[in-house]
Amino acid sequence: LAVALQAPAAAADPEPATLLRGSEIAYRRALAADAEKKALNADAAATQQLRRIANRLIGAAPAIEPASRNYRWEMNLRADPAADVRAYPGGHLLVNDGLVTRTGMKEDEVAAVVAFAFARLLLGHDVARLVAGADAATRSPDPNRQVLAWADAVADAMRAPRYAAAEIEAADRVSAELMARAAYDPRALGSAWRQLARTNAGIVVAAPVTDARLASIDGFARTAVPVYEETL
Repeated sequence: LAVALQAPAAAADPEPATLLRGSEIAYRRALAADAEKKALNADAAATQQLRRIANRLIGAAPAIEPASRNYRWEMNLRADPAADVRAYPGGHLLVNDGLVTRTGMKEDEVAAVVAFAFARLLLGHDVARLVAGADAATRSPDPNRQVLAWADAVADAMRAPRYAAAEIEAADRVSAELMARAAYDPRALGSAWRQLARTNAGIVVAAPVTDARLASIDGFARTAVPVYEETL
């Protein structure tokens, strides 16, 4: 599959295109495993809501990262009570239905969490980290082995993601703008992450919620409110 993605830290490196083909394979494997357990898109209402949110965010994404027009966006829902979203390089998202069914969040708040995952894709953090940590297998002279090596690397990264503080801050800033441009109230960012902080599971393990982070989120949200009002 041809997937265009611009990652600032690796724009001149030939590896990202192969990485993204591997990411596609890793994503398909994850979907197949959930489908086999009948845990894929089992909740029709939650799936519809998440895809509605995703479609609005996808429409707003090019204003932040023009290259996102070429992403192969896809959203699927897995049965899992933990509020979590996994964003695979290239525009593929796998969301736990617990984000909708267990948190009691309003749609703007659910959109805030999904927007954070979108922001990570638009910023290219995971692509840059994977390229920086590439092992010998990803540089095999056999292109098929390269792709499979990247698929394994992406799968490993998705099992237990950890985000650096600077990456979290950047993703919070971009998610506020993305929400505003998608006509979701960016002030929902603060309430969403405050609710998630009480769970100590799912996405907050990778992106811990601290008082300093919440203050920063609230600031980004206030800055994005004029964009939100203009969008409305």
